[in-house]
Amino acid sequence: MAKNPFGDNPIEKINPFGDTPLNQTSPFETKKEDGVGFGTNLYRTIVGAARDVAAGTLDAIAFKEKFSPIEISRAFAKAKASGDTSVSNVLSTALEQDNPLNIAAKSIPKIEEPDYFGGSLVRDLTGFAIPGTFVSKAFAPVQAVTTGQKLLKGAAIGTAAEQLAFSPYEQRISNLIQDYPELQNPITEYLQADPNDNEAEARLKMAVEGSAIGIPFDALLRVISKGFSKTKPSQTNTETPQPIIDEPTPKVEPSVETKIEPTIEATPEVTPQPKPQKRPKSTTLPSILKRPLKPKKIK
Repeated sequence: MAKNPFGDNPIEKINPFGDTPLNQTSPFETKKEDGVGFGTNLYRTIVGAARDVAAGTLDAIAFKEKFSPIEISRAFAKAKASGDTSVSNVLSTALEQDNPLNIAAKSIPKIEEPDYFGGSLVRDLTGFAIPGTFVSKAFAPVQAVTTGQKLLKGAAIGTAAEQLAFSPYEQRISNLIQDYPELQNPITEYLQADPNDNEAEARLKMAVEGSAIGIPFDALLRVISKGFSKTKPSQTNTETPQPIIDEPTPKVEPSVETKIEPTIEATPEVTPQPKPQKRPKSTTLPSILKRPLKPKKIK
């Protein structure tokens, strides 16, 4: 082993210009922190959540398109080439193959997670709230009266929002819970993203996780909407009150009560008119018409 020309220690282990080893830092040097500022963390939280929603929405549409006739025919051709044309093999082949929407979702640049405490959880909850608000508006016509109906409605909203907010193989809320040893439990251990799952099983786990988050999320939206409706000014309150002017009351003189007797109108008497008598028909002619008179001769 080579010797230190300035001492008796080997060059590979000891600093030749001092007694401090090369692989150790000086105790007088302060280590620089790698933390980022407030603006960078805000960007990673808000813009990162929007990026996750965009990728998750493209993946959800791509998953739906995988069961289209064109994609099924492609999967059947691949299964036939492999010699196994069973239904399960065709479906698994259709789930494994990528379409243009999957490629577009993977091409979106990733944004790092925020480094403040709980930043990843805040980012995931923000990403869940973005599509959850729109899905809640779409479910607004569905009236939920009983407690069971409200729970089912919240679970449906959460299931749909989860499919749009996250990609099936990216870390989500269950993965974040498992990162903390004091919060680990068998449920989130099963629901966390696993690259060994096929996409159908991964989305089933997402549906269960989303239904659990959607119930309190829908209840929170109901409370916010009720509070907003109470604080919203009504139309009657917005009108400016008109000043009241005291007008002199007119003097009313006492009037003599007069009894008004009802008048009975007499109906005019109708005298019957005599019927015209018919002229009897004569069968004989008068004598004057039988023989004309002869003029008298004047002598």
